[in-house]
Amino acid sequence: SKASPSTTTNYHLLVTDTVTGCLITDSVTVKVNLLPIIKIHSDSTVCFGDSLTIYATGGISYIWNGNIIADSFINSPINDTIYEVIGTNGICHNYDTAKVRVLPNPSPTIMDTTVCAGEIITLTASGRAEIVWYSFNDQTTPINTGYTFTTPHNTATTVYYIASDSAMCHSKLTEFTVNVEFCPIFIPNVFTPNGDGKNDV
Repeated sequence: SKASPSTTTNYHLLVTDTVTGCLITDSVTVKVNLLPIIKIHSDSTVCFGDSLTIYATGGISYIWNGNIIADSFINSPINDTIYEVIGTNGICHNYDTAKVRVLPNPSPTIMDTTVCAGEIITLTASGRAEIVWYSFNDQTTPINTGYTFTTPHNTATTVYYIASDSAMCHSKLTEFTVNVEFCPIFIPNVFTPNGDGKNDV
């Protein structure tokens, strides 16, 4: 017969010989080892390009999908990922799964530009979420937010940095340059005061 005890159980067997009437007894103990309660711990979301630490508890050894043998590891998923771990308490094993959602976080784009010395220019970036503008790559407070930024009078070539910033994610910085050239001033030797905006004065 089959038995599926939920706790450690003693089973006794009594056999009667139908010819002699003799009784034979025997017993066996079925020890039930409890399954470990394996649990994965990690953030449920991560920004694209960022890393997260994933760890498991409830056992004494673990093996993850991808054949990683450790209780924890660091990963930088590029797509939504389901992590699975099998843990053992030395006798029995159990498993757990966890899904990590990867939030898109592309860096904004902008082209280098060239202006004449002393000019003011409005720069326009493209990307997702709110764009933040910096003067230095390690600056913590932006000099401007939004898709556009109007520079001060450009007197020297300047490097700026931009990033996409959403409620949860901050992209990598994009570096671009505003090149400044000293443009020659053209002074015509005639003027045409006809109000057409060309050489009027």
